[in-house]
Amino acid sequence: MNAPTTDFAFDELWTLLEEATLGLWKWDLAEDRVTWSPSLCRTFGVDPEDLGYGDIQAWIHEADRARHDRIVADYIAGEGIYSIDARFRFPDGYRWAAARGVAQRDESGRATQMLGWLLDATEREAEQDAEARDVERRSKEVTERQRTDRSQQLESLGLLASGVAHDFNNLLMVILGNAELSLAEPESAADAARKIVDVAKRASQICGALLAHAGHEEVAMRSVALDAIATGSRDLLRMSLVGGPRLTTSVAPCPPTVRADPTQLQRVLVNLVLNAKEAGAANVEVTFDSVDALPKPQSYGCLFRSSLPREVPLLARITVADDGPGIPEEERERIFEPFHSSKESGTGLGLSATLGIVDEHQGAIRLSSRPGNTRFEIYLPVETRERHVQPPKSTPSARLSQVRVLVVDDEPLVTRVATRLLQRRGVTVESADSGLAAMERLTQDPMPFDAVLLDLSMPGMSGTEVLRRLRAELPDLPVIVCSGFGTEAITDGLRADREAFLQKPYTGAELDRALASVLNR
Repeated sequence: MNAPTTDFAFDELWTLLEEATLGLWKWDLAEDRVTWSPSLCRTFGVDPEDLGYGDIQAWIHEADRARHDRIVADYIAGEGIYSIDARFRFPDGYRWAAARGVAQRDESGRATQMLGWLLDATEREAEQDAEARDVERRSKEVTERQRTDRSQQLESLGLLASGVAHDFNNLLMVILGNAELSLAEPESAADAARKIVDVAKRASQICGALLAHAGHEEVAMRSVALDAIATGSRDLLRMSLVGGPRLTTSVAPCPPTVRADPTQLQRVLVNLVLNAKEAGAANVEVTFDSVDALPKPQSYGCLFRSSLPREVPLLARITVADDGPGIPEEERERIFEPFHSSKESGTGLGLSATLGIVDEHQGAIRLSSRPGNTRFEIYLPVETRERHVQPPKSTPSARLSQVRVLVVDDEPLVTRVATRLLQRRGVTVESADSGLAAMERLTQDPMPFDAVLLDLSMPGMSGTEVLRRLRAELPDLPVIVCSGFGTEAITDGLRADREAFLQKPYTGAELDRALASVLNR
């Protein structure tokens, strides 16, 4: 219960606060009479007189009135405090003010009077409004950045399309030619089949690089060796330059390890080589090496942007150089601006996205350009810890002759290949051509199956829904999830003790390892 407040205390507060506030009011609850101080009358431009509480309400903005009345009612009832920021109608218009007050209570705790005062809150509310506007502005910048990145991503994919078609037509020529030779010359079938396998693996690598470039959104940093970035980028770079400049790549001995998102760095390289191609270069050279320090300030050339930490003992460097006409001096300072392009067909997004990715990696980018020699150099901090070398994967030793697997895929050709690969290893196989058929079969009798080989992308009941139901209804049944899409979003959600991921297309050896991994856990 609140302690009673005496008339003397009210009088003391009135005297103390009269000059320090916008004004005071005293509310006699029994008679519903409000007394305004002279300063409050001057503030609101009214004559000194006794007013009712309803008159005070009229001065509060209608959007704040209900909230103010609720706080007052709660405080009079003995709950909370009387403190609210609201908009009050002053002679020059509505302004923010802070209303505060205390109640005088009798021995039973019942409020008999209230003493309130107003403080000018215009400046504080202006600061809060400015903060809110700043948050909104930053949010819009992030959204616009995401939209710009996606637009640039789609633009680069469009430029890659012809290169992809060119490469796949070459690969299909090899596949069709060898298939025809194996039919016409049975004695050479084994050699032709080996060539088809090699070409299919090559096609799979191209698809993987293209999927990563197309579908990756969030930045996923990890430790990665510079030579792995070079290897992973080679196909995309070559496809980017089909019908254009000649590409050469080189990696220095003992390449360092950096903390990076390989897919984002591939986007940077694709952007830079496409820029060289569109500029009319005849040759593009991409090199991967390391340096002890940045170039001296006087050698920075025309443009240098850096988000590097202050002390970096060693830097990885990726250089894209071309022999094109160079970048005019008047264009250089604006080259990283969004939507700025000197080319009629360009959107001006590629180099803007490049700078954003370099910043996200706490790196630096240096541009030097003259006719016949344009160089973009990307600098990234090198990880100081030793690079961990993964041991070679061993061939699974699990005996599969007693194993039963349910293959679930809506594509009959894929189901047939998976079934034959498993049967050659002694596995007993049943198949289902939809998620619904798979659940019906498993619901009838799940015991005969030791594992499920499940495609994620199926019409109707998707593989994702089947997986969710299996986790709920048959949590001990091992599942190998298959997909032709990227792996990041899939593998992050798998249970390590019962589930594994298998990227399409897969080989028999990869299927062996996946099956052994879920059966041996």
